[in-house]
Amino acid sequence: MNMNKSQIIISIIIVVILILSCEPEPATDYQAFMQANPEKAILVLNGSSESISALDPETGTIYKDIQLVGHSGTNRAIPADMIIQGTQINVILSGQNSIESYDSSSLDYLVDGEHYFKNGYNPISFIRIPGSSWVFAAGFETDEVQLVNLSTPGTDYSFVKCFNEVSLPADSHS
Repeated sequence: MNMNKSQIIISIIIVVILILSCEPEPATDYQAFMQANPEKAILVLNGSSESISALDPETGTIYKDIQLVGHSGTNRAIPADMIIQGTQINVILSGQNSIESYDSSSLDYLVDGEHYFKNGYNPISFIRIPGSSWVFAAGFETDEVQLVNLSTPGTDYSFVKCFNEVSLPADSHS
């Protein structure tokens, strides 16, 4: 194959453009960053990749998919919400009806931090009660709110109906 100078130059330009347009490799030294600066990290729960990512706000470095979530069961995890409480990260998994816990500095999965809900509960979000290890978890499919103690793994929690059915007057909606 015999190429002239213009073809060679065009080929080089195309290769350089391709190289420059490639996304940079994600940072992989997240453990050193997380262990040194756990309070500075901005953690992001990624629903579609079922993972946790971190951002170093000082350098702008993004650590992608540094911890996968959904260690229990074979269903998709469908992570829906995350709470950081002290040295623990709690992730609510709607698809697996559970809450998983991780160490906030190492991101290690805490096997003894698993909380399970009844089948069909599908937790969608939760909120921490300030100054305690308790959270209220909202069930998407059941329309219930469950009170959960994150410091005690288990499955036996209090349920509260979060709505009352009412009949609307015929002329109140169209």
